[in-house]
Amino acid sequence: MNTAVAVKGNNQSPPKLPTLDKDVKFKKFPHRPALYEKQHANQIKVDKDLNVKTREVLAVKQRLDPKFAIVGKPYSLKQTASSSRLYTKVPTLELAQEQSQEEQPQRQQQDVVVKEELDSKPEEFIKLDQTERIQVEEEVAAKSEETVVAEQILQNINEKQEGEALQDAAARLESAEMAASEANIIGSLTDRELEQDQEQGDKDSDSKDGGWRAVKYSIAFMVTAVSCTLGYLLAAFGRPKYDFDGNAIPDKYSNLPIYKQYILRASDEIKYYNRLIKEPSRDKLLPDVLKPPYYQPPYTLVMEFTDVLVHPEWTYSTGWRFKKRPGLDQFLELLCSRFELVVYTAEMGMTVFPIVEALDKNNLISYKLVRDATNFVDGHHVKDLDKLNRDLSKVIVVDWNPESAKFHGENLFKIGRWNGNDDDTTLLDLTSFLIAISEWEIEDVRSVLKYYSGFKNPLAIFKERQQQIYSAQ
Repeated sequence: MNTAVAVKGNNQSPPKLPTLDKDVKFKKFPHRPALYEKQHANQIKVDKDLNVKTREVLAVKQRLDPKFAIVGKPYSLKQTASSSRLYTKVPTLELAQEQSQEEQPQRQQQDVVVKEELDSKPEEFIKLDQTERIQVEEEVAAKSEETVVAEQILQNINEKQEGEALQDAAARLESAEMAASEANIIGSLTDRELEQDQEQGDKDSDSKDGGWRAVKYSIAFMVTAVSCTLGYLLAAFGRPKYDFDGNAIPDKYSNLPIYKQYILRASDEIKYYNRLIKEPSRDKLLPDVLKPPYYQPPYTLVMEFTDVLVHPEWTYSTGWRFKKRPGLDQFLELLCSRFELVVYTAEMGMTVFPIVEALDKNNLISYKLVRDATNFVDGHHVKDLDKLNRDLSKVIVVDWNPESAKFHGENLFKIGRWNGNDDDTTLLDLTSFLIAISEWEIEDVRSVLKYYSGFKNPLAIFKERQQQIYSAQ
């Protein structure tokens, strides 16, 4: 809607109000509705400010000139049906001529009445004497001068008030222009943010689509790989065995359908390899006891390799290195005639064999058992003494980890874990303890080991008892 304003006097157009240089775009962003609401709220606020300031300016002019009238509304928002943009309709001023022709006949009529009244009283005026006429003329002149002065003062006051009002209106218009420019800047920034947000949303959607596509391809690849693997296992492990002539060897599944034969044979093979991993690779880990005339030590000493005989260390410059425990040479030399020395560890054979051969140059260690001779239980490799092929009443296990011999805890003699320090004397004390058992010819070593298992440091307790015995003698 347009604004029609009737002004007094001339046909000059009043100053134009500021207009917004840029339309505010109306876009729908499902992922960021808050930005659009902020943009719309800012535009409505600016429009309201322009409306209020325009009305204030027009009210000032009406107060100064009563014939100045405001008709209509300053402006309104309009949205076209063919576009999704919001267009702001800024107020405009239109001039209308003053209807002064209706007032002129009334003034002419009043002048005629006054003239008739003056003409009807000439005789009374003539009858006045000279002095009275002079006095009346002076009074009229004085009144006319007072009237002129009063009108001049009133005019000055009106002009002053009008100037102040115009200055105030100009200041208000300037503030409105500044608000409109700020609104334009905010609108442009909001548009840029919306565009960037839309681009980011498109990128996110593309990345999500790419991620889902990668997941689908990965799942399809995994399903294909699993299917191929199962097919290969069935074909490799499920086929029957053949003799030298190429004929199939009959087994317990030969009378079943072909698909069942392959499935059951493959299942048996998988169970066999599973047992091979979890259980020792053979039923007898050590050969049978030597018979006369060969010498067989009466006791068997099972020793852990890592942190009992050697300590592994790793550095960037040298890689893995194994440090020999102090007193190891004396330990092996003094016990080799009294005990059957066996290294039993969960390490791989490719690691243990060359190191033991380098440490034991005289071949004092009788046997070396590695990971394939252990039981894999609950994530730990456990020593299986039942398959050691020795009398357990004569077997002593030296280790720092109770979990490694948890099935035969009565045969375990626990010592401290060696961390690589050079002042360690544990093997020397252990040598004295084992020699004492051998000299006393203990029938069942498990009773002695059970007694010392109740102490935190059994070797220290043994040394105290030895000193007590020597002092008593």
